[in-house]
Amino acid sequence: MTLFTEGKGATNAGIEGLVQKFENNEFDLVAIGRALLVDPEWATKI
Repeated sequence: MTLFTEGKGATNAGIEGLVQKFENNEFDLVAIGRALLVDPEWATKI
């Protein structure tokens, strides 16, 4: 909780890290699909 209250923890990351995680199957695309079914504007909001 300290990281949140101090504004630490979240940083910008390059696309390379995201591509590597995607290639390693680290993303749960079913969860994203479920979020879109519940709220079609989810992607726009994010």
